Amino acid sequence: MDVDTVLVLPGRTAKSTILHIGDGFYYHVKEVRPRRIRLKCRHAGRGCKATARITLCNNRLELRALQPHTVCQRDEQLPEDIEARAELVREAGQCRNGHSVRKTSRDFRLKLDPELAKRFTISRMHSPLYRARCANYPRIPKTLMNLGLLLGMPNLRPICKTVQGEDYIFQGVVGTIMSKTVSVVFASGRMLHFLSSCTNLHLDGTFKKRPRKPKCRQIFNLVTRFGRTVVGVIRVLMMSRSEQAYVTLFSFIKQLVPDLNPERIHWDFERATINALRFVFPNTDIVGCLWHFGVCIGRNADKEGLAPLANKNDVVHSFIRCLSGAPLLPATLIETRIDEIWELVEAAGWAEDLEPLFRYFRREWLPRVNELSVFSQEERTNNCSESDNRSIATAIPQNRPNIFTLIGGFIQLEHISWSDKMAVECGNVVHGPPRWKTLANDKKVKRLSELLVKDQIRPGRFLELISWVNQGALNHGMKLDVDSASDSDDE
Repeated sequence: MDVDTVLVLPGRTAKSTILHIGDGFYYHVKEVRPRRIRLKCRHAGRGCKATARITLCNNRLELRALQPHTVCQRDEQLPEDIEARAELVREAGQCRNGHSVRKTSRDFRLKLDPELAKRFTISRMHSPLYRARCANYPRIPKTLMNLGLLLGMPNLRPICKTVQGEDYIFQGVVGTIMSKTVSVVFASGRMLHFLSSCTNLHLDGTFKKRPRKPKCRQIFNLVTRFGRTVVGVIRVLMMSRSEQAYVTLFSFIKQLVPDLNPERIHWDFERATINALRFVFPNTDIVGCLWHFGVCIGRNADKEGLAPLANKNDVVHSFIRCLSGAPLLPATLIETRIDEIWELVEAAGWAEDLEPLFRYFRREWLPRVNELSVFSQEERTNNCSESDNRSIATAIPQNRPNIFTLIGGFIQLEHISWSDKMAVECGNVVHGPPRWKTLANDKKVKRLSELLVKDQIRPGRFLELISWVNQGALNHGMKLDVDSASDSDDE
């Protein structure tokens, strides 16, 4: 057989080769002698006894098949298989977008002919793809402090490179292990520059997407509303949720953005965070979230066994609903109006049933009426953060992901957020119009608030009418309507 008929293909391991001698089968080198090469079937490990021989005779190669193939079949697609496999492994090795190897394999198969794609099952490709991807990354550190030190090393900085490759999202690690205040901060330079001009911020923590290793308590997200678009600015992995940890984090953000001086910050009433915000940003209004407050009232009512009663009795439900609508009043009127509602409760004969709920409100919320009230606020909820949490879930479908997958997701989110921000600046519409429910609630709140300011409606009547705005959150907390959404289209 002529030497030109020998096809030499790269093997799967380094320095290995696969030979094809023209009979439709493929061989590995078994033995090399001065004038002879013995070959064995590439499926010898599966029990195939086939062998072949290449002999040098009169300066020509004589190719001859010896033992027949007993297990394997002719494989005409092996050259394409090897080429496609090498390309897939190369793509996995270059992948820094946080996608799982399963998604990488699935996306690659979509580009292939079905006859070839059927060969690349996840059971076959998972291990080589995982090894190829892990070759780009170091061993996962055990602590956030070590992660921060690792990401700061010059040779590992590309892990945090933005999609365009012009910037890095890793900004540093702050805090100490002894005080449990370690935080790893991720934000691009352009996002920090944009943050200096932001007047409203929304803060929230998410837990399902935090990495399995290194251990951390939450992913803390700082976002802002830009036009009708939510822009995620900063992502933080936090070791703890203590007040000292928040003070350390906010002070570091203030160092990164010295001109940061927001008019208002929305947060969902966590005391440690609010105390830290007041310490670092003393001139900023801290605004609570109407939706989260309604859920809190609903959950407490459910805890006191009031949910079944409220579901059957409209009067009881209306009293609890008025309580959940208290933040829609001016801060100076909340206490007196709640006292009026309590008098109506006593007159209706429901004092014994509702007293624990009203006692909870007076104990937990009356001392915080200034941050509780959302009267005349442009935004009544922290639903921008909820919208951002959904974006995180879309970019990173897996819960408790690999830390480098999580960082890859942060890189994607930074790119998308910046693209949306630029689209708004150009006058483009990023998202559709608000839902009809949002528009209706906004009109109701605006109309009733104007009547209250002009003394054309009694505060008690105002609270009775406007509390319907927060009924969805209340029912959600009492588990009466699990499909309820907040009054914002972002929820």
